[in-house]
Amino acid sequence: MEYEIILYLFFSAMVGGIISSAPPGLLNVSMIVFYLKNEKIKLFFFQLGIIIADTICCIIIYLIVKETLQLSLLSDYKDLFITLANVIFILLLIYIGTKYILNNKNDKLIHQVKTSNNHKSKYVSTFFEGVVGTLTIPGLIPFWYLWWMGQNYLKENLLFIEIIAIAIGVGFGDWIVFKLYRYFANHIGKKMTQNSISKIEKYMGYTLIMIAIIFSIKFIITYYLGLTA
Repeated sequence: MEYEIILYLFFSAMVGGIISSAPPGLLNVSMIVFYLKNEKIKLFFFQLGIIIADTICCIIIYLIVKETLQLSLLSDYKDLFITLANVIFILLLIYIGTKYILNNKNDKLIHQVKTSNNHKSKYVSTFFEGVVGTLTIPGLIPFWYLWWMGQNYLKENLLFIEIIAIAIGVGFGDWIVFKLYRYFANHIGKKMTQNSISKIEKYMGYTLIMIAIIFSIKFIITYYLGLTA
């Protein structure tokens, strides 16, 4: 019975990781850019941020459910979380969009003035792009099914093993998606020149900023209507 629970948690968390990471979106677009530009270290930190954020969210929800048997604690802060997620997601869109545009315009200059400190700061910022992007994307919704698991296995004293199974499952699910996008990027990358990759990065930057503007208008209208309701 214990092994059945562990396997069930592992495969469920793996499916959750795949579902949250697979749909084309901000995170996967960034991954493709890293693949095309062959920026392996940045890609590593970016993917590490995604895996850690996915795993932490998955485990936190599971632990809350095991303690409360309900989502009342989460539902109490639902509106606050949604508001913060919207604001942070919009800021992230603007940040990444601006970064793509500036990187494209100043690519030669950036290569001339790179230092080890610049490398470290860029790796840290890339890591947090993965973390913040994961936390603010609706793809985390699949992890809510862990509420049901918490109710079914509440009486089992396997907490540490459960957490390990969930962490490995989510990480493995994310890894599968990373490999699929790597295959896709390598396939199209063979047919592209460095100039065409730069153009994609530039247009992607402008597109992300436009999406951020649209989301901002939608958020402001929704927030205003909520206040006047």
